[in-house]
Amino acid sequence: MKKSRHHKNYKVISNVQDIKTAILKFNGSVFRAYENSYVKAIDEFYEYIIRVLDQQKYKWKPLNEEYKKWKNEEGLDTRILIATKFYRDNIVKEVGEGYAFVGVKAGVKHVDQDGKEGIELTYLAKIHEWGTIKSGHWVPPRPLWRPAISVFIRRWNKEHKNEMLVNMKKEFKGG
Repeated sequence: MKKSRHHKNYKVISNVQDIKTAILKFNGSVFRAYENSYVKAIDEFYEYIIRVLDQQKYKWKPLNEEYKKWKNEEGLDTRILIATKFYRDNIVKEVGEGYAFVGVKAGVKHVDQDGKEGIELTYLAKIHEWGTIKSGHWVPPRPLWRPAISVFIRRWNKEHKNEMLVNMKKEFKGG
């Protein structure tokens, strides 16, 4: 059996067992690098969504004066998509084995300022994303998710395009 040679930071592989070991190590490195990157992306995307809502970063169609006045009289937040903060506060992030999620969970119903249950948050999200006619009134689209995903992906790719490769190299070297 030939002895392995070293060249700078790389080991020259000389037998089948060395090749199998290297492939397994590389696959583990890829997985850990990918896992680290997507966990970081989910955390950052969640923070981005909350910032968009809190700072009203998008140029949504303003509330009509009647509705804005009513929100004010009820002591509700007059920012768009934030009246009672229930929707905002029920945006969650989850990372599990093989999946990651940022959004509102299915089955959770909106609760208004009087404690009354209303529509599911997933439906509320769709209404705001696409607009609808509700009780004879047009609710204009105020998209949050589509533009947020688009902006975030572009920004993430620009800022982190080499990060995964660096993470893979670190993992492969064992550090």
